[in-house]
Order: sequence, then C-alpha cells, then structure tokens
Amino acid sequence: MRTILAFFLFIGGFTQNESNDISICKIKESYSKYDTCQFLITNKTDKILHYSISIECYMQNGWREIVNSIDNPKSKITIWSKLQANEKREEYFLIEIILSDFLPSLDNFRLKLTYSNMPNENNKYEYSNPFKIK
Repeated sequence: MRTILAFFLFIGGFTQNESNDISICKIKESYSKYDTCQFLITNKTDKILHYSISIECYMQNGWREIVNSIDNPKSKITIWSKLQANEKREEYFLIEIILSDFLPSLDNFRLKLTYSNMPNENNKYEYSNPFKIK
C-alpha cells in the first residue's frame, strides 16, 4: 500500500510542475458576437516565453482548432509574441471578425495558448475556460 501511495505522490509531483508556467484568465462565460473578448496572460516564470494564441471549438465530441492565430486569423501562419519574465499582458480580439465564419453554427469555444522558451521548440499548451457565443 505504501508503494502505491508513494508512486501516486511521485507522479503527482511531475504533473503539477509540468504546467502552470503561464495562465489565461478573465474569460467570461459568454459573449455576444459583437463583443470584444478581452483576457489576461501571465508569465509565471523568471524566463522569457514565446507564445501564440489560437481558438478551438467543441464539436464531434472533442476540441478542434478552428483559428490558428488570433493575430492572423485568415492564414495558417502562426504569429508568435514574446512575454517577458513575470509579465502580465492584456490581449483581445473582436469576436465578429475572428469567428464570423463559424457563427452561428458553432457556439462553444476556448483559447489555446501555445508557448515555449523559443518559438516551435518543445511547445507546451495552456487552455482557457470554455466560453459561449450567443
């Protein structure tokens, strides 16, 4: 029994430390299609992080990326930004412009933050709380 408990505590330590370098907060539960989605990104590390923000939609029993980069929504090119150590940054996008091709047929979304110390190098992911477009 002690071996199993030690194993779970050991594994739990890995899963807790693997994430939480960056956070997305201040996402509302729902928006109008004419709203601006504003949110806060926080770098919780003492290192520079590079990040990109995409949008996923819940469909067919899973999350699917529908917008590769909110900074370049009509392209497949990913735009990377830099976040200084311990920096907080307000980000936003206009829902009607970024998601117009997907409304009203889709309504359950979340933000996907892809980040790493260098763009495209050992990427990690952080997700916002889901939100609806009404």
